[in-house]
Amino acid sequence: MVDIYAKLYRAKQIKIKYDSKLNLDFKKLLNCINRKVRLVVIANPNSPTGTLLGKDEIVKVLKKAMKRSTLVLIDEAYFGFSKDSCLSLIKKFPNLIVTRTFSKSFGLAGCRVGYIVSNQNLADKLFRFKPMYEINSIAILIATEFLKKKMDLKYINQTKEGKNYLIAHLDKMNFDYIDTAANFIHINFRNKRNTAEKTFFKNKVLVKGGPGVKGYENFLRITLGPKKDMEKVVFVIKKIKNL
Repeated sequence: MVDIYAKLYRAKQIKIKYDSKLNLDFKKLLNCINRKVRLVVIANPNSPTGTLLGKDEIVKVLKKAMKRSTLVLIDEAYFGFSKDSCLSLIKKFPNLIVTRTFSKSFGLAGCRVGYIVSNQNLADKLFRFKPMYEINSIAILIATEFLKKKMDLKYINQTKEGKNYLIAHLDKMNFDYIDTAANFIHINFRNKRNTAEKTFFKNKVLVKGGPGVKGYENFLRITLGPKKDMEKVVFVIKKIKNL
């Protein structure tokens, strides 16, 4: 949505890319922060690469951005699958905004529920720009119940079990893969990439392209879930291997 909103508000984007080893060009990121830059957006963990910036690097961004009066938005959509968080930095850095969602670690993508965490000053300013209609009452009710029962912990543990199951079978079948700090994994299907995509679709398993970086065109991204879901994924991968 960053692309869409940037176009909608005619904001010029400076995109920082990843190298062939999925390392972010951090030096370029720092060098790009100047007084003309109003907002730095970092998804941490990132999608679609699944990579993670360390807290030390985030602090460097925040310090330079603060000197330039630039806001920093850290999107922690995959928090839970990754324990790294910038919430503890909010009191120290008045230019920091953290966003989270119930879509990933709670498995509530259909409810479209999320939230923003920041200091009082920024929260007041953001409140002035919020849309008239946000999340609906049913979504609030569901999210509240999931919080009360700590359903994210249950879903995260189930997903970790599913991930371990999938990785064990990928190792047995000698598939190359990229583990991530998020709730997905990238699998290298080599010259069977197109066949794999079609086979997944025929078996009612929807997959996406890989990390979106040059050199990884033969990878497909598999969203992780409980073991029972990963059993179907493994079943389809075995089919692909034998084609």
